[in-house]
Amino acid sequence: MTTDVTLASTASKGSVAPTSLGEGHARRFASAVPTLDRHTNKVAEESTISARLEAARASGDLEAERVACLELARLLEVRGIGLGGAAQLYGRAADIRSDADVLRKRASLEEKLGRPALAADALRAALDLDAQPGGRVRLGWLLLRAGDNKRASEAFARAAAETNEPLATELGGALGFAGTGEVSRQEGADLYIEVLDVEVC
Repeated sequence: MTTDVTLASTASKGSVAPTSLGEGHARRFASAVPTLDRHTNKVAEESTISARLEAARASGDLEAERVACLELARLLEVRGIGLGGAAQLYGRAADIRSDADVLRKRASLEEKLGRPALAADALRAALDLDAQPGGRVRLGWLLLRAGDNKRASEAFARAAAETNEPLATELGGALGFAGTGEVSRQEGADLYIEVLDVEVC
């Protein structure tokens, strides 16, 4: 009798465990359904946009192709998969119509993917359309990572000339002590002195 009373009390509090393992699995599956639905919807959306993209390419409709490229690139970027494909789609959209924001998005993705040379190419094109503070310094840094010290030096020199950014001058000076030949040691030392003069002032 005591056991029956205890079970009845527990049931009244709504804390009775599932009567079977099958019921427990069913509940867990039901709670996962919204996640499965979202995944299915994203896949369906990707298929729809991909079909539109292929149709636009087949018909030669460049504007429709550009729009579909951007939509598909954004979807892939949000999902965090196919980032290489997203970068290419941003690049194609920018080829059809030059757009600094789109080029910057491609540069960001290429950098995340560990492709600094491609990131630098996209960022340079973006800066030619719309120069932003710090953009040339970042370009120089990407070029350094890509092993292109010559163009990195040029980017730092341009940044220093256009914006008087101390960091650009300092990084340009550092190349003078890297022994690569783009900037002489004397030029590097002069650049460091220039940075110190700016900081003192």
